[in-house]
Amino acid sequence: MEKMASINWPDLHLIFLLIVCAVVPNSAADQYYLDSYCPNTTIFAPHSQYDTNLNTLLGSLSSNAASNPDGFYSRSIGDGTNDTVYGLFLCRGDLNTSSCSDCVNNATLELPAKYCPNIAEAIIWYEGCMVRYSSKSFFGKSEVFPGILAWNTHNFTDTNATVAQFGDAVRELMRNASSQAAMGGSEKKFSTISYNFSRSVTLYSLAQCTPDLSQKDCDHCLTYAISKLPISEGGRALLPSCNFRYEIYPFFKDLDAAPPTGGKPVHRIPNLSASPPASPASHMTGGAKKKVVAISVAISLPVFIIVLSGFI
Repeated sequence: MEKMASINWPDLHLIFLLIVCAVVPNSAADQYYLDSYCPNTTIFAPHSQYDTNLNTLLGSLSSNAASNPDGFYSRSIGDGTNDTVYGLFLCRGDLNTSSCSDCVNNATLELPAKYCPNIAEAIIWYEGCMVRYSSKSFFGKSEVFPGILAWNTHNFTDTNATVAQFGDAVRELMRNASSQAAMGGSEKKFSTISYNFSRSVTLYSLAQCTPDLSQKDCDHCLTYAISKLPISEGGRALLPSCNFRYEIYPFFKDLDAAPPTGGKPVHRIPNLSASPPASPASHMTGGAKKKVVAISVAISLPVFIIVLSGFI
């Protein structure tokens, strides 16, 4: 059973950022910090060879973000010894090169200096990108810890459909988005779908994996992610190897496709402008649940937060 606990400052920080990302312009929201993870069991000495290799790696990630149209790049620096650093960046699949570059630049500067100084293993999530590095290779591996979960606590209401029908539609949307993202190539594994659920409700989803995963591993990561999300009016999961989001409002960048039609999903390109209040959030890092916090925030934003030292 989860233990009830009082909210702490890191939780309030994440709530604030989720609210901000719902109301600020797209270009600014893409660069908002969401969370980071850096176990203090992987400390390295300043000015060591690992430190030098890490700085070289971060510079390489930053420079490649400016010229990589796929929004993904991975590289290792070192000779395969304990001083070798493995790292990558993944930008959300709907970002252009300029927005991706801005996000990765921020991440490569802030992760080692502000959030995880002298930590050999670290990962950071912004609204628009993820940067990760480690002393152990994780390339081509499906990893689901640590991670962030978020969901909207509004109860679904629609005069044209039942809650059960909505749940079935959300689950089908999740499966379709995950399957289509997993079928992507080695350059990009990314999918966006919109679906007319009823006269008044359209569902929107986005699914993405690091493109170095196989189709099977990508599908596994996304299946795991969506299995942890409750059925609600919106939710998201940010994991090391994949990410997923669905909402009942358009969060796509450029709605230049035809309007969604009933029966078959319509692919679109994501947009975060004029979004309703953001979803609540939780953290997961592998292991067992530590505490659960439920609160309510002003501006009519219901928030449910789970702070986890682990997730099963």
